[in-house]
Amino acid sequence: MDLVLWRHSKAEELPRFVDGQGESIRDFDRSLTDKGWRQARKVSGWMRKRLDPSSRIIASPSLRTIQTAQCLGRTIQTLDLLYQGSARQILSFLHWPELQCTTVIVGHQPVIGRLASLILTGEEFPLEVETGAFFWFRWKEGYSGGKPVLVWAMSPGHLNKNYWEK
Repeated sequence: MDLVLWRHSKAEELPRFVDGQGESIRDFDRSLTDKGWRQARKVSGWMRKRLDPSSRIIASPSLRTIQTAQCLGRTIQTLDLLYQGSARQILSFLHWPELQCTTVIVGHQPVIGRLASLILTGEEFPLEVETGAFFWFRWKEGYSGGKPVLVWAMSPGHLNKNYWEK
């Protein structure tokens, strides 16, 4: 089955208070910006056309990942492990590549980049991933055993009509 790794869309910055005054939002409670909402709607519109109705959506419990995932218009399961777990812990939890259905993971950097590098190379390293970008993997069985195949990797900017006309 397919595995989609989707980094949440653009979120509010954490405010910096030089004098320690004021009330700050927690990282966990950061919301999408207007740009983030546009990114999430653009990517989710593209994904909805390609996702099977039985696909499973799993998001980190942070506000920005839930908001990103909600744009798919499907039931969302949250998983604490996606907020602070390691790439190896998450892959172990998912039982990749023995997934029962296509699964979309909506998470954070650096773990989304680390998951992608682990799937692609078998090694975990800090691969940088833009906000709103995703990797779509498929497990392919062959005569020499199975292997991961990168089907798509895109950021929201790639979905603009005139991006490919440059």
